[in-house]
Amino acid sequence: RYTIFRDFAFALGHNEEWGRVRADDYSKRIETALACADEIPGATTLLRRLRAVEMPCYINSATPQGALEKAVHARGWAELVTGILGAPETGGDKADNLRLIAQMSGSSVLHVGDGNNDESAAA
Repeated sequence: RYTIFRDFAFALGHNEEWGRVRADDYSKRIETALACADEIPGATTLLRRLRAVEMPCYINSATPQGALEKAVHARGWAELVTGILGAPETGGDKADNLRLIAQMSGSSVLHVGDGNNDESAAA
């Protein structure tokens, strides 16, 4: 996110700080929207069932790590998942997280997503 806003700032002739301020504002807006968003029907039920059978579950998202952790805790899902993996502040992406999950699990991984970027990350 910050890289995108930095590059956008440079393309418009602004400095890196201009991009950072806009990225911070965007992040705050996203956090507010996530906190108010409706749950996809059945999500909590599924996470509870998977936890009951001791199936490791990770939330893997392009959302920055801190914001993702806040959203997961606000939904009450933190105790239902094995790990929360957001976009690292230092770079990396969901594909990096998937490799980490695969290494930790030692077995096959089922990846469920909602966009084309999820499909490419799982490939």
